[in-house]
Amino acid sequence: MFEQRQTELLAALPPVLQQIKELSAICDLEQPHFAEAWVKTQQVLDEQYPHICGEYGLQRWEKMLGIVPSAEADLDDRRRAVLLMLNEQLPFTLARLRELLARVAPEGGYEVELLPEEYLLRLRLDLAAKDYLRVLRQVLERTLPANMLLELVLLFNSYGALAAYTHGQLAARQHKSIREEVME
Repeated sequence: MFEQRQTELLAALPPVLQQIKELSAICDLEQPHFAEAWVKTQQVLDEQYPHICGEYGLQRWEKMLGIVPSAEADLDDRRRAVLLMLNEQLPFTLARLRELLARVAPEGGYEVELLPEEYLLRLRLDLAAKDYLRVLRQVLERTLPANMLLELVLLFNSYGALAAYTHGQLAARQHKSIREEVME
């Protein structure tokens, strides 16, 4: 958007003034400052939107929403946590929960089970969600009805998920990383 509006200062002057050497020299000196101002203006606008903001914008959003990111969380995980908090809406419905999870969890990366006779919501998440699990728990504890219990569980790697790997490939890893890290 700003790239289209960013023009050279000299070109913005009327043709009669463009021919004056002093004005041409002033425009040449001021052009880098105006170009930098356009870039900074675009950055300020980008940092306002959590979908496209960078490190600075995410820090601001996390501060406003009271989110403390984990040390190993990358920008995408932190962005998901911010979007989780921003998408919190009442009243709680199962359809709304699935919509919320579809925005932050990978496709098929969760299982939702509602047990109304036990007043229990069981939510199983893929290991990819472990960095924003705490934020999801906070959102669900605020939005779930007061009489509902929440069982939030990570789906660790199981034998079926590890069957594609050879013993040699798995032997190179520690037991904890085999169980608790996303296998690529």
